[in-house]
Amino acid sequence: MDSTIDQETGAELVKLLLQVAFADDEISLAEREALDAAAMRLAGPAGVALVVAGVDRRERLLPPDLGRLKAHRSEVLQEVARLSAVDGVHQDELEMVKLISGMLR
Repeated sequence: MDSTIDQETGAELVKLLLQVAFADDEISLAEREALDAAAMRLAGPAGVALVVAGVDRRERLLPPDLGRLKAHRSEVLQEVARLSAVDGVHQDELEMVKLISGMLR
């Protein structure tokens, strides 16, 4: 999947994944590990830096560029589903997946 997404788009996807992970107001250890792995795979060190900023330092990140992500809708939804399943799907995360799916149409 990461071969079809360039690193800039990957960074936008990492920002989206951070929003999904925080949908239930907490990030489990399993989610953090999944975020770190996805960030490195999708955006390299810049992606990991986004996770550190968003999770460790609780910095407010710019929202993801959904226009850029629309061209990769299926890959984005796969990544979102993968992250949501890491610690069991929560209702807030399910609602976020539905919202993202609609926004990427």
